[in-house]
Amino acid sequence: MSEGRMCAICGQKTTAWFRRKIANNEVVCEDCFRNAKTLTFKQLLSTKKVTADEIKESIFGSLVEELPDFKPTQKIGSSIYFDENHEKILALEPIHKWRVLSYSDIEDFKLVQYGKTVLKGGIGRAIVGGALFGDAGAVIGFMTGRKEKYICTDIAIWITVKDVNQPVVYVPFLNKKTDNVGLAYLQAEECITALEQICSQQSAE
Repeated sequence: MSEGRMCAICGQKTTAWFRRKIANNEVVCEDCFRNAKTLTFKQLLSTKKVTADEIKESIFGSLVEELPDFKPTQKIGSSIYFDENHEKILALEPIHKWRVLSYSDIEDFKLVQYGKTVLKGGIGRAIVGGALFGDAGAVIGFMTGRKEKYICTDIAIWITVKDVNQPVVYVPFLNKKTDNVGLAYLQAEECITALEQICSQQSAE
């Protein structure tokens, strides 16, 4: 029995008996696959052609249908949805955690890569470490336009909220080794921009 392959959705280790092969030579655990309730019949018959993003979107779609007070108005990647009308966020965390946050619960946020903080901001403070997204996205352009390969294994945003039991929400945009980092950086930039706007609005109130 082969072990050790990580689920492309939750990051948990899987076994041959409790996983399914999906597109791009990735696997998904049975729990995550079971939560993808809106996959079409055609997708269920050909799981090896279904991407991890499609499964995440299906899981989100299933959750949204069960949340009467959440109507997404903005989606960034396949890990975070914003409802501007109800001022709420639906976030995907690894290991089968789905968090619904109110804008007013957010205290600060930071962009993390290789376990180190690259950029941070929050209520009543300016973004620190803005070199990543400053100068009209100079670093973004550098990373996506450079000719040599740039290998990255993780890009995520950590959101600190007013919750003593679960104070940090972890939103991954990349959780595998790859040299195709452009999209993950752009999605992280879009998320940082949205969070900065939310914090600025909360500070003004």
